[in-house]
Amino acid sequence: MKAKKSILLVTIQDDYNIGNRLQNYALQYLLTNHGFEVTNLKDRIETSAGVKENIKIIIKNVLSLVGIKKYKKQMLIENNMRNRYMANKQFSINNINNIIQINHTSVYEEDWSKYSLGIVGSDQVWHKWFDDGYELPYYYLQFLPKEKRVSYAASFGFEDFPAEDKVQHIEGIQGMNKISCRESGGCRLVEQVTGEKVPHVLDPTLLLTKNEWENLIKDSNEYSKNQGSYIFVYFLGNITSEYQKEIDKIANSRKTKIIDFLNFEDENISSCGPKEFVNLIKNADYIFTDSFHCCVFSILFNKDFKAFRRSQSGMEKMFNRIEELLVNTGNQDKAFGGVSSNIITKDFQKLQQASLDYLEEILRDRK
Repeated sequence: MKAKKSILLVTIQDDYNIGNRLQNYALQYLLTNHGFEVTNLKDRIETSAGVKENIKIIIKNVLSLVGIKKYKKQMLIENNMRNRYMANKQFSINNINNIIQINHTSVYEEDWSKYSLGIVGSDQVWHKWFDDGYELPYYYLQFLPKEKRVSYAASFGFEDFPAEDKVQHIEGIQGMNKISCRESGGCRLVEQVTGEKVPHVLDPTLLLTKNEWENLIKDSNEYSKNQGSYIFVYFLGNITSEYQKEIDKIANSRKTKIIDFLNFEDENISSCGPKEFVNLIKNADYIFTDSFHCCVFSILFNKDFKAFRRSQSGMEKMFNRIEELLVNTGNQDKAFGGVSSNIITKDFQKLQQASLDYLEEILRDRK
């Protein structure tokens, strides 16, 4: 039997971020279905908490046990946040293949010659998140030969190159063999550097069918399966008074309860990971969110939902990708406050096919 060819998949490995875990799973799923063995790089080594941090945790636990109200609530929230992190981490352990932990400098010391290709994406991989001069070269795959560097649905998360990182972005883009971007704005940035148009492709979560997602979530926990009638709320930014008024209006008219997925005072909610997240969206009566991936699954499962602009400092541009998604899927009426008039409508089915064709193109000669 012919041995499977290997691909190195480089994306943001963040067990605090459910959307990130689901897009990682989706792209790995697509690559595996093309007959490749996928190895995932994790770009930071997890270490145990330092001595001081452990002492602080012990003190808070003791204070909560003796009944000091402030610390009891704080410890409940912190414990439940850890439960969510562990649920997400367990999803990665069970569903993300062959994770290799590496840092941005030691990656250059390893031998990656057995891999036919390196793929970076999706998510905001070309956005500098840390004060680390090696971060962007890592996500531009500069530890691999140029002919092995390709992107799928890479995202920048901004509309203009930050002045302090512009040189690294230009060098990184020029060093790629093939590029595709998740947003039209990213395609325009690449064209500024190369003078050539690059494919606009969909987030990989949109390339799996409803049935394929249902197959993944069939063993989600009982809590996510047995909630009856409810409204699902998932806001990564602040829920403003205006947003809350809209949520309450629908909840009161439907006379149904609200499940807030980020309510860390609720132990049951906090034990839910990516599978339960998808299942709760699937079974909800109505959904309110400022999250791109929550919108994705609301559309895939044909749900009633409302998408909001993120109310969070520095995140004002985050709605651009949601706007594109809503317009291209014919859901612009789901945007609270409407969408921008300058969004160019593209045929969603054609985008899906173009995305699959691009994957086939970059993989064809590597099989």
